Amino acid sequence: METLNLLQILVYSVIPTESIEPMYRVQEAIAVLIVLAIIVYVLFTNRYVKYILTGLLLIITILHYTLLAMAATLETLRILPLTIIETNKLGYSTATIDIGQITIIALLIMWRKNLVTWMKTLWTKTTARKQPIKTGHSREE
Repeated sequence: METLNLLQILVYSVIPTESIEPMYRVQEAIAVLIVLAIIVYVLFTNRYVKYILTGLLLIITILHYTLLAMAATLETLRILPLTIIETNKLGYSTATIDIGQITIIALLIMWRKNLVTWMKTLWTKTTARKQPIKTGHSREE
């Protein structure tokens, strides 16, 4: 008979393996996409890199929060700035880096010039004085 260590007993008594398997597939996809994003950033320097990285980072963010939604059915999650605290049914907690927030920050940094230009344009449009509408009629009689 095979003996189980304490960690295996705790994990298998809290979360069934059928629930964990799909989560591992999502984690593997996220890892592959992160490696792909790094390769694209390092190897390519043309004008399309920014768009490719944006697509990859958006997919990573969506998959990451999909993974969190799956994990939320099995344990309690607290999302803090750049951190996620996962607490299982036995009260044990794990703190991990929130990849989703990091990818959003990376996107903001990549597109910062475009965002500043867009915000300036929006600001000038909303704060510009509106000229009175001329109807051709005068109030003087």
